Amino acid sequence: MVQQAQQLYEFGRFRLDTAKRLLLREGEIVQLTPKCFDILLALVESSGEVIGKERLIERVWPSSFVEEGNLTYNISILRKVLGERAGEHQYIATIPGQGYQFVANVKDIRNRGGDILAIEHSPTGLKEVSSGSEGGLVREEAGARLLKESFLSSIVRHKRRLMIAAVVLVIAAAGISFGLFKLINGDQSHTNLAEAFQKMKITRLTTTGKAALAAISPDGKYVVHAMGTGSEQGLWLRHIATGSDKEIVPAAQVNYMALSFSPDGNYIYFLRLETVGGWNPLYRVPVLGGSIQKLGSDIDAGVTFSPDGRQIAYIRGYPERDEALLITANADGAGEQTLCIKHPMWDVFPPPRTWRAWGPAWSPDGDVIALALRKDEPDGKYWNVMTVRVKDHTEQQITFEKWSSLGGLAWLSDGSGLIVAAADEGSFPAQQVWHVSYPSGGVRRITNDTSSYVGTRLTADSTSLVTVQTEQSSNVWIAPGSDASRSSQITTNNFDGLDGISWTPDDRIVYTTRARGSSNIWLVNADGTGQKQLTIDARDNVKPSVSPDGRYIVFVSNRTGDRCVWRMDIDGSNPKQLTYDIDARGPEITPDGKSVVYWDVGSGKRTLWKVSIDGANQVQLTDYYARSPVVSPDGKQIAFVFLDESVTPKRLRIATVPVAGGPPAKVFDFPQPPGQTVRWTSDGQALTYLDTRNGVYNIWAQPLDGSPPKQLTDFTTDQIFAYAWSRDGKRLACARGNQISDVVLINAIR
Repeated sequence: MVQQAQQLYEFGRFRLDTAKRLLLREGEIVQLTPKCFDILLALVESSGEVIGKERLIERVWPSSFVEEGNLTYNISILRKVLGERAGEHQYIATIPGQGYQFVANVKDIRNRGGDILAIEHSPTGLKEVSSGSEGGLVREEAGARLLKESFLSSIVRHKRRLMIAAVVLVIAAAGISFGLFKLINGDQSHTNLAEAFQKMKITRLTTTGKAALAAISPDGKYVVHAMGTGSEQGLWLRHIATGSDKEIVPAAQVNYMALSFSPDGNYIYFLRLETVGGWNPLYRVPVLGGSIQKLGSDIDAGVTFSPDGRQIAYIRGYPERDEALLITANADGAGEQTLCIKHPMWDVFPPPRTWRAWGPAWSPDGDVIALALRKDEPDGKYWNVMTVRVKDHTEQQITFEKWSSLGGLAWLSDGSGLIVAAADEGSFPAQQVWHVSYPSGGVRRITNDTSSYVGTRLTADSTSLVTVQTEQSSNVWIAPGSDASRSSQITTNNFDGLDGISWTPDDRIVYTTRARGSSNIWLVNADGTGQKQLTIDARDNVKPSVSPDGRYIVFVSNRTGDRCVWRMDIDGSNPKQLTYDIDARGPEITPDGKSVVYWDVGSGKRTLWKVSIDGANQVQLTDYYARSPVVSPDGKQIAFVFLDESVTPKRLRIATVPVAGGPPAKVFDFPQPPGQTVRWTSDGQALTYLDTRNGVYNIWAQPLDGSPPKQLTDFTTDQIFAYAWSRDGKRLACARGNQISDVVLINAIR
């Protein structure tokens, strides 16, 4: 009887078990998809050798047509699993124009009938490390390996029992393998849906480019979507089979936040942000249109239904109390009950780009409600999925990914997992669609492209999902004064200025770009020449502000994990960390160049702070909700956004305070389009802000004396994502572009 060889590979802290198809990190199982395991095995087996991409694809996907992007994506997943960071090649190196190479030293351990041979692979060749008995080299893992060792000893001592022992060994190994399989993959009685959307067909349902968010009816016949631009939107219903559309809620000065069909498909529930009449009201409307019924108010994330349709759940935030509540209620909005309270509030509220479609999701068996959770990790804050048990309010985190954003959760109908929209560090800020296994928490990416997907909604049988596919472009433009007719484009990367823009005293432009995935800061002359990258391979670097003397740039970076305020010289040298807050935002240097004003969300409650240009003397300026500060040219006042609780309904407004802080002095009501940016005019007599009409953004000025606002720019196309005035106010730099959003239907192919 020939005994099959056991083969193990060891590299760094890892062991690869080919027989059990397991990767272990210091004895702990590391979850890998089958394709990732196959790719890693191929690389490790050929350690030191460059393997071409075509060869890898042929081995992992034999007799199948697979795009190179699938290989690239799985390689990126492996690098993250192995702990590599951007620019590191500790294990897997990319050889330009050739393929990939496993560059770590690999110990090849082969077990043949108890005889052990260990061979070490390295870039310099092969060498025998040691040989001998199994006990002399390899320590068996607990459980299965101890049992196997016992059987092998029995075989040596009792040859007549060889056959019986072999049979028992096979049974034991099968049981252990099945147990590990269950542990890693969860309950596989849901095999069909667990593999949902591995093959799929994507159909674009709208072509206007103005879709905001969408939901699909339980039977898959209808899709409802918000359509419009800026702050003017309406609700439309599409019959998928015929392609016919019907407006069921007329367009108004509102922003829709979330959409859901009732489980019986008779009603559409929606949240919308209104300029008057309520703080995030919840409504429902009959599916074919009709009378709108208000069910509640002050709700901050979309509703989800219990399996019987009798209850709903949603999030209500209290930024002034640093709280976010998960609440259940009857389907008509009555009978509210708090399920859990999260502190701080920012830990459960998503970033601005995903808040529209974000909300909790009630499991099909009614036992738990899933929601997004942002938590501290050693290298930063990341989004993951948690569940709250309805019966006893027990909380459990089920995923441990490093998602930079997470929005839109939907359960598969058999409860085997969820479909979510999320962005990891490789794709941020663009969200992709992912599959999350439950309860194991394993993840698998469904889409893999350059678009961003907002929200996920599934049919009752989980064979179709609807989402909004978004593509965004932005470049830096320069205009003399506010004369839009004479503006000129000076960059062409299509991802420029989205995260901030600032002028130097000598009329150069400091701006951000996402051209290489992460956000970096660049410097360019006002005519587009002399481009220079200032931050390189340091994760995300955003919101630059140049000192009045042109010596420094302050900005926000997460290069050490948390988002903190940093300073560097104008040429990008000598970076220095100024704050150690958990989550600092929007720094601006005061006109005297001695201090930096910024806002912080680390405590959950957004407040204004000031720190010296050298990082000392940190002072809190407000004790109420406040964000996005800008300092007046004379350095005596700060304008910012704050939550006004003294009015009904409470709402976000613009205020000014003395630079030393205190309660709001002057208060204004400005429009609140996404990405609102307030700036001072060069004479300090007015505040400028963004307003959108018919989808076109322009800059307006509001005099501090309260006289009527005045339109400054007259752009006829595009959005404005960021802007800044030159020091003398004679030139305008702005990041302008488009956001094209359409509803797409994704059908699973089985």
